[in-house]
Amino acid sequence: MEELNLEKDDVDKTIYDYLKKKHNITKFNRLPVFDKLDVLMRNAKVIFLLRDKEETRGGEYLELMHALFRGHAEKIWFLKKNGIALSAMLMEYLDKYEVKMRTYQGRRDLDSAVIRTLKYQLRNSDIAH
Repeated sequence: MEELNLEKDDVDKTIYDYLKKKHNITKFNRLPVFDKLDVLMRNAKVIFLLRDKEETRGGEYLELMHALFRGHAEKIWFLKKNGIALSAMLMEYLDKYEVKMRTYQGRRDLDSAVIRTLKYQLRNSDIAH
């Protein structure tokens, strides 16, 4: 691991120069956001989507899930705070793709659910491989 001093106006150039020097690269391109998500999803053992505040009806979750569901639905856990309503369309997506859903009361309850889920998911993935 190395620390880079990044200039706010020229982050890409700083990273490119570092990679060129360190790894002899000749080209540097930023990935589109969905390509970045796809790389993260392929490598993730568990994906948590959290709904902690009710600021919208949940459309942003639909957009995100539509991208994530391409082969990754079995990894997704949807955690929502008790009392937060979900739109009918969001529920359709969750049910259609059999996303595992849990509710929680507060931060301690959420922490416990995440730790418990990670423990079993990681243990099961190690057994499978």
